Amino acid sequence: MRLVSRFSPCLLLLACLLLAACSPELDWRVIQNGEGGYAAMFPGKPGAEQRKVTMAGARFDMQMQAASAGGALFAVGAATLPQGATEGLRAQVLEAMKQGLLANFDDLRVSESRAQVQTAAAPQQQVDALQFTATGTARGDGQRRRVYARLMARNGHAYQVVVIEPLAAGESNAKIKEQAEQFLAGFQPH
Repeated sequence: MRLVSRFSPCLLLLACLLLAACSPELDWRVIQNGEGGYAAMFPGKPGAEQRKVTMAGARFDMQMQAASAGGALFAVGAATLPQGATEGLRAQVLEAMKQGLLANFDDLRVSESRAQVQTAAAPQQQVDALQFTATGTARGDGQRRRVYARLMARNGHAYQVVVIEPLAAGESNAKIKEQAEQFLAGFQPH
């Protein structure tokens, strides 16, 4: 079964890079997204894009918000799942999001773990998330990049929370790593 369409969620994420290019650096702000069902702390004013994407053999509305800061891209993607989506469909969509991101890189090294994410809704609850860091060469421009990501599903949405960092001479920027951790921790689904 083909999980990723020609128009992958990562392409939507890269389109948002253009929208976010004028964002000021490190102007952290909380953005509430009622339609996407989340609150996120961005390092600048995010641009937004919405498209239909095909994942796990189905079409979904997916919206992206993204901001650039310190040379990195900070983005949240929210795919609206059909009412009554099964756990199996949620898992397939999250896997499609992951593969869509990773498909844009060669020479990948991926490190995965599980994370707990706090919800924004009261009372707060914990949501299980897949967290991974990947380093690879971008297929489009041949530049080495590191991707920090969390993927999760909650209340009718599947989310990808992503930071893409360019690597200069193969070295990670400790400041961007710290900002990526802050961005990932600042995301809260409703």
